[in-house]
Amino acid sequence: MTHIKEQEKKRKFEQFFILTFPKVKAFAWKILHSEEDAEDIAQDIFVKLWDNPEIWENKETWDSYIYTMAR
Repeated sequence: MTHIKEQEKKRKFEQFFILTFPKVKAFAWKILHSEEDAEDIAQDIFVKLWDNPEIWENKETWDSYIYTMAR
């Protein structure tokens, strides 16, 4: 991947992260009732998502995939 493409991927992922991380963490907290565990689960999900841009680049698949991962 070229340097410019890598920068663009990072920028898009950062926007995606800022938009969705709080929702994923809140969802995990509702299940776990633990702030620390919810944060850990949310972070793990986003680490996996970084390696799968086809998921987070397609807004139509975000919610179902991410919330399934959290569950």
